[in-house]
Amino acid sequence: MPDVKKVIKTYRKKMENTNFSRQVEYQKAFEKYDVKSNIILYESFHGKGMTDNPFAIFKYLLNNPEFKNMRHIWVLNNYEDNGYYNYYKKFSNVEFVKTHSKKYFYYLATE
Repeated sequence: MPDVKKVIKTYRKKMENTNFSRQVEYQKAFEKYDVKSNIILYESFHGKGMTDNPFAIFKYLLNNPEFKNMRHIWVLNNYEDNGYYNYYKKFSNVEFVKTHSKKYFYYLATE
């Protein structure tokens, strides 16, 4: 039987590693939540902005009545002074989350 104290110490040490702790958070969310077919998660350049192809796809789907029941989740590091955030935050089917937050891992696991 493994030494429990040693296992806990090793786990705590590994959790200090950012990449490892993110993998653990994602794994927990993946095991806990079911995939939802009406959620789309958008992330462009690791949350630096609403740009590029994800933004084009978002605008198309948001304005297409065929996809009116979809929830659009944008990953943004910074909401301040972001004109797109200020405009789209008013939409009931658009939500914003911070990169690597609990909500981020929830939506990453369920989309």
